Amino acid sequence: MLDETWGHEEVVADDVTVKELNELCKTMYCLKKESAELKKLKSDKELELKKVQHKVMAYLDHFGMTKHAGEFGSISKTRNFSVPSPQGLGKEQFFEFLKGRDDFEGLVSINHQTLNGYIRREIEEKSGKTIYADDLTVEEINEYTPVGLEKPKISYNITMRKK
Repeated sequence: MLDETWGHEEVVADDVTVKELNELCKTMYCLKKESAELKKLKSDKELELKKVQHKVMAYLDHFGMTKHAGEFGSISKTRNFSVPSPQGLGKEQFFEFLKGRDDFEGLVSINHQTLNGYIRREIEEKSGKTIYADDLTVEEINEYTPVGLEKPKISYNITMRKK
């Protein structure tokens, strides 16, 4: 079966056994465990890095510096700016403000997960079938997809749960 998740078709020989499937599953679980351990290590190292960065920031401030160069390379203190996304009433007020501007269309966007959920609900409501239960064919999904959107992509994943 061709799957967009991996981008290739996996060919299975006719003489495979359930024992081989079990071995593949065992390998999959071992790799998942190793991956989780590496993610934890990465997370720990990122926290350690953050602490050192805060200390370096304090040293730069102490010395009245914004840059420092050493045999390891150079660092710079930079200033960042961000605005939290509005919520609730603030969101409504901000959208009203934006509607009066010339650049409204350029500023308004939708999160891809929100779009996926919205379109999935629209397609399921119009078709009376569910996408996740394989009730809908790709052709039906495309038929019910609103104008202006690319055709949805269908992929399959392996879900793993411990005993």
